[in-house]
Amino acid sequence: MTNTIAFETITDILSEELYQTRYIIGKVDSKHYIYIWSTRLSGEFVEIGQDMLTSPIHDHGAMIGTADEIRWEVENCVGFHRESEDEVTREAAEEVVEELLGALE
Repeated sequence: MTNTIAFETITDILSEELYQTRYIIGKVDSKHYIYIWSTRLSGEFVEIGQDMLTSPIHDHGAMIGTADEIRWEVENCVGFHRESEDEVTREAAEEVVEELLGALE
């Protein structure tokens, strides 16, 4: 089963330094955002599968929530990489987190 969730893209980042992961923040409605992370998405059209919402994994998933819920997820999942031993990974994580959180303001 495939979901097509309508959302307005606020930011869309492909981070080569963070495992070729694409990060997207979008606005679903006046109170909710969508946060998407995936190593499997390319192109303009983003198809959100039911599995991305109900069974997200480290390299492919999505969630819908309030700005605070999305902030928490970004800080804990992407922000985790700011503790990497690799300087390039640390710097990339900092940049990605900053941009994702900025999209929620």
